[in-house]
Amino acid sequence: MNLKRIKQSVFFLAGMLLVGTAAAQTKVEAEAPISISGVALEYRLRENGNDQYNKLLEALADKNLNFKLVIFPLTRAVRNLMDSEDCIFPSSLNSIQTHFSEQTKGREFIASNPIDYISMRVFTRQGEKTIASFNELNDKRVAIWLGFDRNIYLQGVNAVVDEVASEEVRVNMLTKKRVDAIVGFTPDVFLAAQKLGVPIPEYNKKLSVFEGEGASVVCHKNAKNLQFIEQLNVQLELLRESGELGKILGPYATLVH
Repeated sequence: MNLKRIKQSVFFLAGMLLVGTAAAQTKVEAEAPISISGVALEYRLRENGNDQYNKLLEALADKNLNFKLVIFPLTRAVRNLMDSEDCIFPSSLNSIQTHFSEQTKGREFIASNPIDYISMRVFTRQGEKTIASFNELNDKRVAIWLGFDRNIYLQGVNAVVDEVASEEVRVNMLTKKRVDAIVGFTPDVFLAAQKLGVPIPEYNKKLSVFEGEGASVVCHKNAKNLQFIEQLNVQLELLRESGELGKILGPYATLVH
């Protein structure tokens, strides 16, 4: 083989290697998982947990949905969402756009079909009179979420307010009569009471801090996320139709149909 043909062979092999490397890189990029910042919830979603949302996401991963989940406190999860083109769970379009209006201005988001309803209620001890209006909280002692604006969530009622980070601690305070009422999420309050082995607190359906919010995966709107949300919705519907979704989320969850 003469020198010219040797050079041609070397260039050909080098070209094939470059093409192969580029193709491999393209494949890796195409298969990069969707990043989801999970909001840490004491009884529903925890790092290395075996809770309701953990089980749901594991079931979805088993359906070959390509995503990576990392659990964070709420503020960090929201910051990750705003600083990236990624997703957050559980949340809703309304909560993201309402509570973080400045950060979301000029940006588009999409959401999966809602999974189960989340509401925030005013709870009292089982067997006691429930709270039907915010005015009934005047002059009472109330425990709320740490960091919540009482003027928004309690509409400025004249109550003694304790800010507490844990649903379990709030339920314990209510049970031990350290407070007259607590403001908390359903089904989280029920799950906390179940874990503590105490009577399930009760609420009046006439009063809600907010309700009708369905927990969804919320993502920045782009082609990759649109495809992921479409695939996710298909698998969620299959789990719903088979009854598996209800089994995973348990008796205290209210599924969105």
